[in-house]
Amino acid sequence: MRNIKLLVKFCLKHKLLFALCTLTNLLKAGVSVSLAVLLGSIIDIFTSGDFSGLNSYLLICALFIVLVVIIYWLDMLVSTTYTQKTICCIRDQLFNAIIKKDIIDFQRMHSGQYLSILNNDINIIKQDFIDASFCLIFQLLYFIISVILLCTISPFIVVLIIGLSILGFIITAALANNADRKKEQFSHQLEHLSRITMEFFTGFTVIKNFNIIDKIESVFKKNGHKLEKSRKDCNMMIGYVNSLAVVMSIGVFLIVLVVCVKMISSQSLSVGAALVIMQLTNAVSEPITQVLSIFSQMKSVQKISKKINAILTTDARPEGNILTKSIKKNVQFKDVSFSYGPEDLPSLKNINLTFEKGKKYVVIGESGSGKSTLARLLMRYYDNYSGKILIDNVSINEVSSDCFYSLFSMIEPNVFIFNESLKENLCLFNRFKPEKIHEVIDKTRLHNLVNMLPRGLDTVVGEKGSTLSGGECQRVALGRALLKDSQVLILDEFNSNLDNETSVGIEQSMLNLDGITVITITHKIIPSILSQYDEIIVMHKGRVAETGDFASLIAQKGYFYSMYHMQQEDVVFPKSLVSSPHLAPAL
Repeated sequence: MRNIKLLVKFCLKHKLLFALCTLTNLLKAGVSVSLAVLLGSIIDIFTSGDFSGLNSYLLICALFIVLVVIIYWLDMLVSTTYTQKTICCIRDQLFNAIIKKDIIDFQRMHSGQYLSILNNDINIIKQDFIDASFCLIFQLLYFIISVILLCTISPFIVVLIIGLSILGFIITAALANNADRKKEQFSHQLEHLSRITMEFFTGFTVIKNFNIIDKIESVFKKNGHKLEKSRKDCNMMIGYVNSLAVVMSIGVFLIVLVVCVKMISSQSLSVGAALVIMQLTNAVSEPITQVLSIFSQMKSVQKISKKINAILTTDARPEGNILTKSIKKNVQFKDVSFSYGPEDLPSLKNINLTFEKGKKYVVIGESGSGKSTLARLLMRYYDNYSGKILIDNVSINEVSSDCFYSLFSMIEPNVFIFNESLKENLCLFNRFKPEKIHEVIDKTRLHNLVNMLPRGLDTVVGEKGSTLSGGECQRVALGRALLKDSQVLILDEFNSNLDNETSVGIEQSMLNLDGITVITITHKIIPSILSQYDEIIVMHKGRVAETGDFASLIAQKGYFYSMYHMQQEDVVFPKSLVSSPHLAPAL
């Protein structure tokens, strides 16, 4: 029930519109009952042979038609406005909750699942909860007004209709649980197909390059058929329930018809009154026979509501409240150890490092040595580490997110590019002075690209930067960080997609940045560049193996020295040969 209460809370967000929708449903129920009374009165006029009041009734009928048109138009206006605002409210709150998640928390669900919730599941909520709610409200109001009117005509008929309808309710209840299960299975299949479809589109180039189109088509076809079979089973079961409800309604109608004919023949009921009873029979019987179907329909969104509730109520990482505007001294790692999971081996072990403000650092090590993990901890991707990471002796977790992410920027190997102009991808929808943008373009060597594009900075670069090369995407990412005026710039294998000339040129620009702490993570050992760094941090199996400048590390003839010579000789460096942080120079 807690999950359904969440949807009820959303539905009551716009109380005035909800009240107006209830009012228009009341008016619709009122005019429906009034129509039956009006027609019954006209029939009685014809059967009695007294036509003196016919013209008045015909005029009332004309006015009644106008009133019905107005009421139904108002109901459409109010209900569509209410539904629009409610759905927007649910979708907006969901999106805000998703986009504010921590990176690690966000990655616990597949992006296809988020997409399915924001589109498919919200559409189901609209159809099976909001629309069904107002259908239920209308049926109940129609039922109450009809029962009150029928009681004035024949209480016996009311008892008969209600009794037969309750019997139908008990019979249809047997199929309701099966309908719930079928609907839940359909929702699961819909989410699964959305997820794998998004994966296939994301991995389109891999599918083409490895020529696995047939296999992907087979997987998609198989899951698509499962979805449609699930949809068919769901619709069939709902159809069974609805068909049984219709059969029961017809049965009630026929029994009431026979009773009314007998009462007319015994002159205890007029023909007009009988017509009113017959027209309002469904108004009494349908709410009873269909209420279970409607409740089942509304209950079927419970699983969806549970997913929404989980997203909205996930305990977020406690937000820091220290407003650190700048780094005055340093950033420190103190006895930091970390593993990705309780079953995993430690990725970092007893890391103690100090990054002084404005100095330039490079972190080097073989694949799996913990270089990127070090950067991700510094960027607050994870907080389940032991030890401390400090900014001027203040834990990074105590610094507010706004302040923290204004101080730090990280450029990763895979750069996301929006399907927007080059300018928007650089500025990330912020506004900067033109001279600052052009200064950054020069520093990141993007001027050739800008000159080549048909509309310069205003050229749309395509989905995921389809018109840009990998190196150009990484230069755009560098430009973003420089425009933001980050005080700590982390370059995680930023030069993996760059040729050596461009890589050296951009890295040289980064080394010339005054007052900015640069932490470069790389596997490339280029002496002319490395010699300009204030400190080289050598990682090995999650530990800091060596630290020092280029000259001192070469002079030590330790682990870094061995890595350097292996790269110079263009030899693959086997893991078996790097088990010791102090390999012999002969290696």
